Amino acid sequence: MKNSDFQHKLASEIDTDLKYDIVTSHSVFHYFESLEYAYEVVKKMILKSNKIVGIFDINDKFKESLYHKIRMGKMEHKYYVNKYKDLDHQFYEKNWFENIAKKYNLKINIYDQTFKNYSNSPLRFNVILFK
Repeated sequence: MKNSDFQHKLASEIDTDLKYDIVTSHSVFHYFESLEYAYEVVKKMILKSNKIVGIFDINDKFKESLYHKIRMGKMEHKYYVNKYKDLDHQFYEKNWFENIAKKYNLKINIYDQTFKNYSNSPLRFNVILFK
């Protein structure tokens, strides 16, 4: 990627001065420690974008129990809890994003993932916000 400027920093430290037509995130929102933190990141993504914000590969709150059942597999519950201690993922309700879109007067498209050969696909969804 010739003439690119890659930076390593926290998502909440997004510089919103330089704008882009499209701002995206893929497979990171499930690592955020809280909905409050996620909201701050979405807000900055909106400020950084001239046209579109895409947030992809989001854990679906309504499929959280299925997620844990699949991840636990055949291991005992006690072992599962110990193995994944402090490795919790954040899950989101689709209406959480709809409320943000409404607050910022944005159009929104939410769709379930349907990627073949990606085991997490049935547990996740994608969001596109339009200015």
